[in-house]
Amino acid sequence: MQSFNKREFGRLKDGQPVYEYTLTNRSGVQVALLDLGCTITRIRVPDRHGAMDDVVLGFDSIDGYLNPDNPYFG
Repeated sequence: MQSFNKREFGRLKDGQPVYEYTLTNRSGVQVALLDLGCTITRIRVPDRHGAMDDVVLGFDSIDGYLNPDNPYFG
């Protein structure tokens, strides 16, 4: 593992923070997950031309993961 980052992703309705952890290897590949059920929010990998892109379907905010009407991704 090359780097490890932690940031607040949002808060639950009771005010408890939800954190996103991002792991990055030496090649720049990233995996990000929430401490909300270990939900994967992002996997960035290179395409055949070397451009990095996210291959996970998910939400940009905590609200998407908490809304029962949304499909559950991650």
